[in-house]
Amino acid sequence: MSSPRRAILDLVRPKEGDVQPEDWVPESVSGYMAINWDLQSTLKGIQQMFNQFRGSNAWQNEVFGPAADQLGIDIQEEIFDQLEGRISIMQGYVRPVTANSQSTVWGIRFKNIKQFESDILPKLMEQAQQRGQVTSEEIGKLKVQVLIPSQSNRPENVVVPLRDQETCVTVIDDYLVVSDSRYMMQQVADVLEDPDLRLNQSLEFQLIHDRITEQLQGKNASAITFDRPEQALQQFYEMVRDPENRAKFREQSEKTPRRDRPTGNARMDELRQRFAGSNPGLTALEQAMEKHELPPFAEISKYMAPSGGYLVEEDSGLHYTTFTLRRD
Repeated sequence: MSSPRRAILDLVRPKEGDVQPEDWVPESVSGYMAINWDLQSTLKGIQQMFNQFRGSNAWQNEVFGPAADQLGIDIQEEIFDQLEGRISIMQGYVRPVTANSQSTVWGIRFKNIKQFESDILPKLMEQAQQRGQVTSEEIGKLKVQVLIPSQSNRPENVVVPLRDQETCVTVIDDYLVVSDSRYMMQQVADVLEDPDLRLNQSLEFQLIHDRITEQLQGKNASAITFDRPEQALQQFYEMVRDPENRAKFREQSEKTPRRDRPTGNARMDELRQRFAGSNPGLTALEQAMEKHELPPFAEISKYMAPSGGYLVEEDSGLHYTTFTLRRD
């Protein structure tokens, strides 16, 4: 390779493929994305760029080699070469609502998932035990391994409620499925029990899919997206209307400012004094809600419609198009 430009082009390697949601994707998700990607070519491009700047075989010596020594597996052959290229990502909101309610589920398709499950996954989970507690649980029909970190990244003196960190890992069909919450893994398990709960049975998704099919005019997409923006707004609604949260907002807005040592910068000292000990955003929110009651969520959600998008490769290059349905 004479320059890094060729490697950069190798990084962007989508491929045509099926973009229908898997049968285990629940209708309740707030967003969904299906991607078909030539992951091996992308990895090759990354390796070439890394070696171009770090020296011949630097990627193996500095990245894959140490990782293989630590995990006891060949990262290239036993993981990356086994990736089929289909990745699905879905998002939802954990109940009860917290500031970090949004939860993500990753589905990664393997060429030989049984071999990965029996030979590779146990080694990865063994390494995970060094970072926290790993337990085996049954969630519906799923056998799930749950990792609880030994050290929480929860910030101190938070005003809004936060959910605890957890990572759930399971295998469904040809997919390694990873979720950052038991709640979303339960949603997935419920779909396996009741096919009517599938996203591909949802009228909203079918409308988005039909629009994408119409615009593609016989072409195959490399990726699609589906999004319900009203769910993000509903999460905000539930959180700020909760009486306990309102009390915390009020307490924070009424805190007495602390006295910090002057910095020598008059403007900075003024700002620090003005906002010390309180959150100006929460203060403004609390004051606004005291003066103006939020309308029922149904009054707002009726103006919001699902949106979609698709990625397609044409002779002129890659094209990503997004659109939003119109409410009647």
